[in-house]
Amino acid sequence: MLEMTIVVAIIVGLIQAIKGALDMPSRFAPLLAIVLGVGYTIFFGDISLQEEIFTGIVAGLTASGLYSGGKATLNL
Repeated sequence: MLEMTIVVAIIVGLIQAIKGALDMPSRFAPLLAIVLGVGYTIFFGDISLQEEIFTGIVAGLTASGLYSGGKATLNL
């Protein structure tokens, strides 16, 4: 399993690619980030299902927070 910092960066990149390709509204980005995070940890995880789901949620929320925080900082 990749380090979570790499997973979060990949999720941020995938969200941006999906938003651009599908013309998805930004309000759905956090939900998609959580789904991608949970999907990754379930598919590649080697821990219990409950821990994989929790880890995926944390990765998704971190990715969406990282993006929104960076976006807010650059819009100053």
